[in-house]
Amino acid sequence: MKVELTHDTLAKSIYEKASHDDKVLLKIANFIRERQLYYQESKTLLSKKDLEYIAPYTSKIVLSADSIQLIAKSKTKADRNKRWTMIIIVLANLILLGGIGYITYAKYVLSRTKIKIETSQAKIRKANQAKAAVDRRIDSLINLKQSNAPNLAFNQMEYAQNLVNSYDTLKKVNQSISKDKKIAQSATLSNLATTVLLADPPEEDYAFRLSATAWLLNHENSQAIEVLQELYELSEENLQENLLENTDSSSVKQIILHQKNKRNKDYLSDKEMAILFEKNNKILNAQNSIKTENQPAIPLEKQVQKALQKK
Repeated sequence: MKVELTHDTLAKSIYEKASHDDKVLLKIANFIRERQLYYQESKTLLSKKDLEYIAPYTSKIVLSADSIQLIAKSKTKADRNKRWTMIIIVLANLILLGGIGYITYAKYVLSRTKIKIETSQAKIRKANQAKAAVDRRIDSLINLKQSNAPNLAFNQMEYAQNLVNSYDTLKKVNQSISKDKKIAQSATLSNLATTVLLADPPEEDYAFRLSATAWLLNHENSQAIEVLQELYELSEENLQENLLENTDSSSVKQIILHQKNKRNKDYLSDKEMAILFEKNNKILNAQNSIKTENQPAIPLEKQVQKALQKK
């Protein structure tokens, strides 16, 4: 049965004589008529729920042109909202996956740096043991010479040669210790540079100083180079793509020079290095501690400057 409502009296008469199905249709028709009047006053379209409510019955009701237009506009808006909802969901998932990927990569970089530091520290311990052995040998040679023992097993030339050989070995050991120490310090500094660059808010200037000093100590520190390239990309509008593609010393030097001029910043000073690498360093330990909302992280540069003021 198809009906069209024009007057309340007619609606009442029809409603009393109608079957159950017809009453449902009358109810839907009355609902659409009321929403049409409300739309004319407030320009409020039918909601998704309203459209789902009337959808099974619209083909069985004779609708006015205005009602048909209202339903069409409402469907268009509902479809548009649905598309935007899907886009937002997809973007949110992409952002979430990107965030998870970035965190995973950051953890990988930190883990790799930790392994490098531990390897360098093991080399330093081994070199220190070798240095101690050479020191003991030199002391033994000097003590034997000073004892003037009558049965001394070597002459003056042998003594001098043994002493020279020991000092040569000591020199090589010291060079090895110095190299491994620089590698370990470089790894620590590049690790700190990554940490402060990921902070909220990021400490870009201090990340530059840390990574630049890290590279100065070890030109093969790939993490330091990655941070320098990222900082260059963040701060420069007219990028030289070759500086981002190459990791040779010349390219890295150009990036450092550019950033020094751009940021008016330089390498870490000897005093800052001493603060960062002093024994039982509280600053580095604090970088690894968990911060809460009630105890926000203090920027690393401020911590170092505060420690310098106490010296």
